[in-house]
Amino acid sequence: EIDALALTLNGIETTFDGAVTAQTIDGSYTVTLADLARFAPQVVGAARIEGTARGAITGPNVAATLTAQSLQLAGKPVTDLEVDVTATTAPEALSANIQARGTVDGNRLDAEIDAEPKGPGLSIPTFSLATGENRINGAFEIGDLTDALGTVTGTLDIAAPKLSELSALALTELEGALSGKLALT
Repeated sequence: EIDALALTLNGIETTFDGAVTAQTIDGSYTVTLADLARFAPQVVGAARIEGTARGAITGPNVAATLTAQSLQLAGKPVTDLEVDVTATTAPEALSANIQARGTVDGNRLDAEIDAEPKGPGLSIPTFSLATGENRINGAFEIGDLTDALGTVTGTLDIAAPKLSELSALALTELEGALSGKLALT
């Protein structure tokens, strides 16, 4: 049994409560990141992660929620960000679902991604991103993670009449409009 294990190191605070045996884990954790710019200079602000890990020590089910009340991404404001991740890490059933909500540069953000391994690559059967007037939806696969750009296939439906609304997420300034179906081959 572990009760209130805490570690603080250079602006990162972590805690863990729960039980760990040679075979299983059943616990909850928090990670507080005081300054995200330490990891990515275009990201300014703090975030907190709260989650659980339960199941076999070799592949627990993991749930985590990242929250950030106020960030700057490439100089653009991001508020009330919440990213939920649920994952199965058992080697025979790897999968993850990521959902994000918040406000990016004054526009509502809603995103969802499902991912699972496929051979030496990755399958993304669900990819959905909406912010402001922009929508990107589709599915794709990466055939080999060691050559991700060279082995990506799939389709994305893009309706982005105001690319500037995506600037914060791209971590660079965007201009113009983009619409159509992108076939990745």
